[in-house]
Amino acid sequence: CSSDLYRYFTAKTQLDKRYRAIFDHTYQFIGLLTTDGRIVEANQTALRLVGASQEEVKGALFSETPWWSNNPEGKKLLEEGIKKAAKGEFVRFETVHKSKDGEVVAIDFSLKPVFDRNGHVTYLLPEGRDMTEQKLIQMRISESESRVQAILTCLAEGICQLDVDGKIVYINSAAQQILQYEEDDLIGHHMHEKVHYVMPDGHERSKEDCPLLRVIKEGKSCRVSEDWFVRKDQSLVPVEYVSSP
Repeated sequence: CSSDLYRYFTAKTQLDKRYRAIFDHTYQFIGLLTTDGRIVEANQTALRLVGASQEEVKGALFSETPWWSNNPEGKKLLEEGIKKAAKGEFVRFETVHKSKDGEVVAIDFSLKPVFDRNGHVTYLLPEGRDMTEQKLIQMRISESESRVQAILTCLAEGICQLDVDGKIVYINSAAQQILQYEEDDLIGHHMHEKVHYVMPDGHERSKEDCPLLRVIKEGKSCRVSEDWFVRKDQSLVPVEYVSSP
């Protein structure tokens, strides 16, 4: 019996060590709360962020700890979330924490209820994912798109973007002026059917002969030095264009 007991405690100790290693060294911020929002424990990743120790925060209300001291809006969301999670709801929201160095960190935060065998909530599992880098990337992409949009808007040449079905998804101001259409009159409409469906002699132009649609099918650029587009008033305007995949 003593040998069995020894093996049990040895196995449990090893399991506890593995659990602690994962818990403390994961990249995410993880902790454990009572149902009224008091800290049972927090992992080292979360503690390092605010420069706190386990002893300083254990037993304290999570909402009163350094993670939320500079974020009254986030603190309110947390307090409301704890009440919901204690009733068995999964809670998730975006917030920010301020590190001990004053850096603002964007957090994807969640509260997950932990149930016992009888379906009662016994603990709450708070988890935070650092989204700062992703937010910066999104901001840079948005800024880049805004710059491109500004350039395209100011170009004297008409620019039009089609999806793989040949429908217009973007058209700049110069192209709108050329075709005498407003943007809302063109977005979502088929380019060929809207402005490229007829020849100067009045004959209908088939989709099979449309250089614009051929680029979509073949994936090769096409330059047309002499062609015609149909304006809103049904008059024809001579155009030269390059169509590229």
